[in-house]
Amino acid sequence: MNNVCQFCNVEHATTVPTVHLNGTSAEELRDQLDAAVEGLRAARQAVVQAAPNGRDYYVQDAIARGRAMGAHERRCGELTRMLAELEEMRDHVQAVIDFKAAQRAR
Repeated sequence: MNNVCQFCNVEHATTVPTVHLNGTSAEELRDQLDAAVEGLRAARQAVVQAAPNGRDYYVQDAIARGRAMGAHERRCGELTRMLAELEEMRDHVQAVIDFKAAQRAR
């Protein structure tokens, strides 16, 4: 079975919304997803800036410093993965908008 999207011409790794007349408008979906993308970008930047500083852990042992850094890297990775999913969804919806606009222009 071919799972390549007819609008984006890619096989999505993420479940993307189906844009149709009885659902949320494509423009509203795109705008919601774009707002979520921007929010996650800001959150990821804030988390990156809150990286553990060795001076805050030196009174503890090296294991505690390692755990703190590992947890920080895990949080950054989770935000990055969520961001990629939302960007894929938003880009798909934009591709649908572009496809339908091209069809109307014919």
